[in-house]
Order: sequence, then structure tokens, then C-alpha cells
Amino acid sequence: MEQAAMPRNAVARRSAIFIAGCVVGCTLVCMSNSENKAAADPTTAPAKRQTTIAINGEDFLINGRPTYEGRMWKNLRMEGLLMNARMVQGIFDDSNPQTRERWKYPDGPWVPDRN
Repeated sequence: MEQAAMPRNAVARRSAIFIAGCVVGCTLVCMSNSENKAAADPTTAPAKRQTTIAINGEDFLINGRPTYEGRMWKNLRMEGLLMNARMVQGIFDDSNPQTRERWKYPDGPWVPDRN
């Protein structure tokens, strides 16, 4: 049975969640690295960090405020976007039935939720 193509907004939402996860992961790694350095010097108390990352509709928020707040470029709203997001290890659904077979598992078809 052939799967229906995923709606464009669902793909965008999945991508946004993936990117937000990457941002959170990078933030946590940076936090743990700085805390480890502070722990090496007993005279320095580690800084308490409270960074929050969220998605509100189609906007990315950092500490409750949209990214690029109030910015425009060529009359396009930049607020809430993430620039230069690299998705080297992103997972994408292949909506082309002619190439979908390339990604199947040895024991069955490609299922994104399986990853």
C-alpha cells in the first residue's frame, strides 16, 4: 500500500521540531562544558542558566521572545525564524514513489517513526 504524501505544513513542523531539538542539544552541551570548567576551579561558582526554547505556531522563541525580533528583510518578516540551520542528519520522507524503494529497511518499507 502506498503512503500519502505528508502535507507541507507537517513537514515544516517536523523540521522545526528537529531544529529546536538541535538548538536545545547544543545549548545543553555548552552549558555542561561551562559548568565542568567552573567545577575545576573551586573558587568560581557555576552560573545558573535558565535558557528556554519554544515553538509558538511557526515562530521560534528563545527565553520567551521571538528570534530576530522586529527584523525585516526586503519586506519579509524575519521574526521567529532560525537562520543558517544545517540539517545534515535530518530525516526526510521521500514523497517520490520512484525513489522511495531506495530507503527501505531489509525487513520492510521505510517508516520514519521507526527511527
